[in-house]
Amino acid sequence: MRPALTVLEHEAVPVAATPGPRRLSEQEAEEAARIALQRPGFCQRGYRSLRFSQYGGVVHLAGRALEILPKVEQRTQSASQCRGTFLRLLALAGDLPLTALDELGQAAREATLLDVFIAAFFDELGLLLRGGLLRRYREESGDLPLLRGRLLIAQQLRRHALRQDRLACRYDELSADNDWNRVLKAGLAVLRPWLVSPRLRRRWSELWPAFDEVADLPDAAGVFARLSPDRQVARYASAVRWARWIVASCAPVLRAGAAVAPGLLFDANRLFERAVAGHLRTRCARHPARLELLRQDRGTFLAHIATAPRAHPAVPVQPDLLLREDGALRLVADTKWKCAEPGRGGHIEPAVQDVHQLLAYAAAYRCSDVALIYPWHAGLAAARETVLELPSTPGAPVRLHVVVVDVGAPGLPLRLGTATPWLGELLGAGAA
Repeated sequence: MRPALTVLEHEAVPVAATPGPRRLSEQEAEEAARIALQRPGFCQRGYRSLRFSQYGGVVHLAGRALEILPKVEQRTQSASQCRGTFLRLLALAGDLPLTALDELGQAAREATLLDVFIAAFFDELGLLLRGGLLRRYREESGDLPLLRGRLLIAQQLRRHALRQDRLACRYDELSADNDWNRVLKAGLAVLRPWLVSPRLRRRWSELWPAFDEVADLPDAAGVFARLSPDRQVARYASAVRWARWIVASCAPVLRAGAAVAPGLLFDANRLFERAVAGHLRTRCARHPARLELLRQDRGTFLAHIATAPRAHPAVPVQPDLLLREDGALRLVADTKWKCAEPGRGGHIEPAVQDVHQLLAYAAAYRCSDVALIYPWHAGLAAARETVLELPSTPGAPVRLHVVVVDVGAPGLPLRLGTATPWLGELLGAGAA
């Protein structure tokens, strides 16, 4: 297996007839283009090059793992810095069970994403095996020397009428061969060709024998769909999530161009939003006030069709985040995975379309405080706190707060926007 190729967001990668350590082959570029049909914005084809943007994660192209890392800084960033930021966002968003991220430390940032994901899957399998694989009864039949279960009289008379040492029996057998263990074994099976690290190969060899009595699963995708969770299998949740993503990402049918996008690929814009939302929800739960964070709220409209016989709502709006206190709306916010830039006097002037969007939210929700949340980068070192005053909604002026959080540090600390209602307190350096 060839070593993984690591690229950063917005980086152009050369395309040639044959693959190389820092270039893609034509076949790999074609497979990436097929993924872009399912995930618009994944890549753009240029002259003998391919530029990746908007997504981060791992895909498999013609037998090689391609690692795409979201990038915040406009200046040069190392792959380990970008990988650490990406893993932190995944952990905060809850997209992957990376609960032990802090313990992985520098080793996780230096390893490829695929190795980090595989190691996390192996960790979950190790926890399951220490508690023992799930075993369930299934009905078996066979010719036995002693009676077990019930005697199948018709079969006994037909096959062993004159023999007393063979009894045709039907009985219940406690077995580990069930769908829950089959999908985990399927995850292990598809990973085998992609293991490069000797340490991971050794761990795979230690885990595989534990599934000896579990049947192979040629089509795991259909089995995932019919799994029915209950209390008995609650401890399987994280391992099965990993197995589902790994099978979706590494299964040969997907590499052949099936109409299912890889499972370990994440939209950087949505990931940033979910990470901020997950972090804020945790802080809200610890706050003494009754705070509630809503994500992707629907059902609110900017306008009504006045010429219709009955007033029909029109122009739906869907902000990323709503913050309520005791049921009263306090703040509407949108996250933007882009580099904000300081303008005149060091103040940040958001893009015109972003300001229009937040002004529409303020009008639709009758909210006087709105916010744009950006990731921090070094170009904002001299930036100043920025609050824009927008045209008034009925009763109060609208204030647009520019908020910047540091995705490169644990806890998403607030770098700009300390005066923003509630966000300044929830994300500030002194927040619990």
